[in-house]
Amino acid sequence: PPMTRSQTMSPEASRSQWLTVPEMRRLPAMTSRRLREPATMLSPAITAFGQDNLGVLGHNHLALHVKDIPASAKFYREVIGLKPVPVPENLKAARSWFDIGNGQMIHLLDGRTETITHDRNGSHIALFVSDIGKSEAFLKAKDIPFRKQVRFDGVAQIYFSDPDGYLLELNEGKTAKPY
Repeated sequence: PPMTRSQTMSPEASRSQWLTVPEMRRLPAMTSRRLREPATMLSPAITAFGQDNLGVLGHNHLALHVKDIPASAKFYREVIGLKPVPVPENLKAARSWFDIGNGQMIHLLDGRTETITHDRNGSHIALFVSDIGKSEAFLKAKDIPFRKQVRFDGVAQIYFSDPDGYLLELNEGKTAKPY
């Protein structure tokens, strides 16, 4: 089962959460298995794709240009529930970083002055949640406007915006099906 925020992993347990080299070689044959849970994530130490191009190892971070660092940081911490990552002292006034799991982060960068407008068919940040009903109740309790729909494959989704207008998409992870 996936780890909770309060759990930590020993290095030995952490290694058992990655695909083995033989499993990686079988990736095309594993299409019935969704590559989204910790036990099936690829180790960042192994190049899994991009071999013929750039040699990409994985995703590191997404940077969002925001208008108000404290307001956006509060949203990503208190609404999205992300864990803050320490920022170097010389960048604290203009940056805020958050861990989204599996070595990936969201970086908030200060100084945006333009309005951001996205719709659900445009650019967005998509996240898995364990219980879409719980997410919906949380958003209602916080009085955050959202749009709920069911995707073509039966997965429930919720769309809502952060304080800057960046669109977030929630997908119920336990029912996600491969495309």
